[in-house]
Order: sequence, then structure tokens, then C-alpha cells
Amino acid sequence: MLQNMRVFSRVVEAGSFTAAAQHLNTTTAYASRAVSDLEAHLRTRLLNRTTRRIALTEASERYLQRCEQILAYVDQAEAEAGDAHARPSGKLKMHTMAGIGQHYIVPMISSYQKLHPSVQIDLTFAQRVPDLLDEGFDVSIVLTELPDSGLVSQRLGTAFSIAWPARRLLIFRSTACLMSCQIWCGIRACLQLHYARVSSEQMDL
Repeated sequence: MLQNMRVFSRVVEAGSFTAAAQHLNTTTAYASRAVSDLEAHLRTRLLNRTTRRIALTEASERYLQRCEQILAYVDQAEAEAGDAHARPSGKLKMHTMAGIGQHYIVPMISSYQKLHPSVQIDLTFAQRVPDLLDEGFDVSIVLTELPDSGLVSQRLGTAFSIAWPARRLLIFRSTACLMSCQIWCGIRACLQLHYARVSSEQMDL
């Protein structure tokens, strides 16, 4: 319907279907059909057509003003949306877990804000999967599988964890294991010696 309104406005401005079609890079038949479809939708005649000229009806004069206002609002909205994509601005509320957030997300946010200083980022650290709708988060970066839901998710990568003890703890554990081994060897030797003596006494009897 918006396209038909645009064709109608252009036809009135150009003064003919042929001139309007040339400006819109389309055919005269398409321009004529667009206006006819608009008239059928409104159930009223918008243009009085003759072989030499076209003229607005009383109803179409008022309608044309509304059309031009609506089309201007649409063009403005599209321009603002396109500008927002090219130059993002506003507030972005993010959630992430502490480990990945401190090591990866915070440096990335710093680099992003240098490119887009108009974006204000509100970052929350929490070791859980939040409810995005209830808590008002725009995006959440987590290290887990998401439960079945209507949320859209995107795998960013795979993370691996390695357990690495402190050096002092490692030395303590190694020393403890060595002492346990020595004690066990001592007990085992005593048992073998005791068994050998018992066996010798039984043979003497």
C-alpha cells in the first residue's frame, strides 16, 4: 500500500503517468495499475483522467496531503534506522560470567567503545544464566548449554579448563606421597620379616 501511495504522489507531482513511471524507473502500465489499486482500496476516485491531463478530485486533494506526510515519516524512520546501523548509539545491557568476562569481554568492550563512543554498555557479572526478559538484558554470554526456550543463541567458541595446583601445594603433596610410600614399604618389610620368623619356628617344631 505504501508503494501505491508513493506512485500516486509521484504521478500528481509529475503531471502524468508516463513522467512518473520514468522517474520511478518502471512502466506506465505499472504506475496506472498502482493508482487504480489504491482507488479500489479506498473505494473512491483519486484522479480524473483525460487524454491530455490528469486532475485531482476533491477527496484526493486531502488524501494527497496525508500521503505526503506519511511518506515523509516513513522516509525519516528508514533514514534513522539506517543511521543507527551505521553509527550505533544508546544503552546495551550485557551479562556474562566472571571468568570469561574479565579475560575476554572487558577488553573487547574497551575496543568497541573506542569505535562507537555513543554506545553505553552496562555490564553485569554473575555465575548463572539470567532471565533475559525479566531482568532486561539485551545479551548474555555464558559458558553453558542453554535450556530449551524461544531465545536465539550463537556458539562463539569452545573453552577448556585445566586444573593447575600451586607450587607449594604440589611440593607438599609430593612429599606426603613419598612419606606414605616409605611408610608402606617399611610396614611391608616388617610383615615379611615376621612371616619369615614364624615359618622358621614352625619348621623347628
